[in-house]
Amino acid sequence: MMTSLLKLTFCVYLIVSVVRACMLWKRFTCTEPMQVWLVAHQLITLCLCMLHGLVHRIGEPDAGGLLPVRGNRCQRVVSLFVLIVLVPAFIVSDTVGLLWFLGYSEEKSACWPSDVVNDPQVVALVLFGGCFWGVIFVLFGLSLLCNGALFRARALNFAREQGRTGSQRNLIVPLQNLLQHCPEAQCDKDCTAYCSICQDNCREDQQMRTIVVCGHQFHSECLERWLRNRPVCPNCQQDVTTPVVV
Repeated sequence: MMTSLLKLTFCVYLIVSVVRACMLWKRFTCTEPMQVWLVAHQLITLCLCMLHGLVHRIGEPDAGGLLPVRGNRCQRVVSLFVLIVLVPAFIVSDTVGLLWFLGYSEEKSACWPSDVVNDPQVVALVLFGGCFWGVIFVLFGLSLLCNGALFRARALNFAREQGRTGSQRNLIVPLQNLLQHCPEAQCDKDCTAYCSICQDNCREDQQMRTIVVCGHQFHSECLERWLRNRPVCPNCQQDVTTPVVV
């Protein structure tokens, strides 16, 4: 509740800041177009703040930590937009502002109109706080890239091992045939399954598949990606097409 209130207060501040900057537009006399930067930066920050809160409320609330990149389709699209478009734009605008304020002097203060909302010290404080969040988003994005690279490396290594042991013929089994041995179901609120492929828990309303021959469970999307290259269980390496002996 407190976090939501703080986020709402910050969004209100950003909106008021944009309105005040527009009202005092002609009173900015700096050589640099600081009023343009101020409005652009506050709008980018506002969009980032609002979308970050919204994306957690349009589906699964905890599907991926900072951004629900493993949630439903809408959550994944919005999360990618935030990471690929808004975060780089925010980091660039924040850096431009910091460079200007680091050289802020008495001479420069004369070109900035006096305003309680857009006081230079307040704006500078927001910029330094933005640096922290920018680093958090960058680290989150790098972790996703590292996990993806690790996943592809594991797939490549396994494919090579299969080729060396003469099991390469299993790799050409159609995916639909493999999925027949891995029935799909929706995870309920009591689900405690852990997907070792993406290293995340299966949450309520997520689609999951169970490999019949061994009983191991995974996210449907994760297992389908895995089976496209290797028709075995990621945990025990057992062929998913192995007949079940009753």
